[in-house]
Amino acid sequence: MDDVRSLKGKLGETLAGLRRLGYNVDDGMIAIDYDLEGHARQDYEDVLQSAVEDRDRRLAKFRRAIVDIWTTNDFDQARKIVSEVV
Repeated sequence: MDDVRSLKGKLGETLAGLRRLGYNVDDGMIAIDYDLEGHARQDYEDVLQSAVEDRDRRLAKFRRAIVDIWTTNDFDQARKIVSEVV
């Protein structure tokens, strides 16, 4: 009986660990739980959106710097523009 209780305890802990990782185990079948606690999908989408916005801001700054360098006639001014972007 002690072995059975010990194994049931280990099984329960393992199932709880799998649930925290996003897996659902039922009758020997393992499935991915797409509706995680903490809204992991929404958190992922927020981080992705933030990264895209940051990339777009940096790209716009870089493009403005290229135009500014093309329109300047002063080498020191061009160097200053490049140093601000990098």
